[in-house]
Amino acid sequence: MPENLYADYDQLLSFLNEYHSFSCEIGKNASFAMFRNVPKTFWRAMKQHTRSMMIRRPEILLKSIQEIATESDRKNPLFAIVASEYPLDALSREIERRFPGCPFERLKELHKSHREQHVAFVASIRNIFAVLFGTATIVLQFTPKPLVIDLGIDYGEFQTTVFWVTVSLIGYVSLAVIPAWYVRHKDGDRHCFVAEVLAYTSLRLS
Repeated sequence: MPENLYADYDQLLSFLNEYHSFSCEIGKNASFAMFRNVPKTFWRAMKQHTRSMMIRRPEILLKSIQEIATESDRKNPLFAIVASEYPLDALSREIERRFPGCPFERLKELHKSHREQHVAFVASIRNIFAVLFGTATIVLQFTPKPLVIDLGIDYGEFQTTVFWVTVSLIGYVSLAVIPAWYVRHKDGDRHCFVAEVLAYTSLRLS
């Protein structure tokens, strides 16, 4: 019977999402404990760094993770991965153990297609706003003032009307698509994380 790639992908994604949320929470708390007195710019860079799947965690971060971990954190079976020196490798071996025989190479390609759709959707929203602004600019810049006056329209009122029509359209589009765009944009980091895990696991098992 052919493999159900979507079923395999759904189960694997569910586990990776669980790990990602747990890892980000631990990493955020550990980073805050380490760098609460460090300038904001350096803190932001370090915060982003600790959220990624680092090749090797610095010893100071590993120590901080152990210090801030609660009893509940330590009982979580995912904690050993988060607190490991090489978390990406540890996670890769854990999903290999949990999902024996899983076609990771095929799932990597499936995830790649989903990620491309995600990127295309986010880009399409930006394009919609660009078109609205561009159209308004073209109308205002290239509509001859004498033509507007000949139509019996005050040119100042014409400019004001174009402005408010553009604002109204942007508001309408925002209400329609911004919630979906926000969810997709927020999931971008998670998409990158899953892609990195699948790429490493496929390479390690090849």
